[in-house]
Amino acid sequence: MPSPRPTADRDDIKEEIERIMRGEGETHIAVAMSVERLRAFLSSARFRLVSLIRRHNPESVYELAKLAGRPRMAVVQDLKLLHTMRIVKFHVKRGPGRKKVAPYVPYKAIRIAIDL
Repeated sequence: MPSPRPTADRDDIKEEIERIMRGEGETHIAVAMSVERLRAFLSSARFRLVSLIRRHNPESVYELAKLAGRPRMAVVQDLKLLHTMRIVKFHVKRGPGRKKVAPYVPYKAIRIAIDL
């Protein structure tokens, strides 16, 4: 029988956070003060936006809103919050006519810590 995988200690977690802050990690760590605040922040609609961005790599916020089947302004509001939490970032693409703002998620995983 294989031995259980050891859990990460504080030094491992601190090292991972430092790597992420230097831009070297592929994981984002979000800290929530409570389960209620986590639910309010990462609603199913916002989680779906993050998933759609990772899967479809939309060229614009408008394209993401169409993929999500939601009004563009509602998506914009959710993206602002996700950007504030450093989960979503943006590429600004300039060209003829209107500039395009393309959301992207630079992480393969998001780890969430909840203070007890």
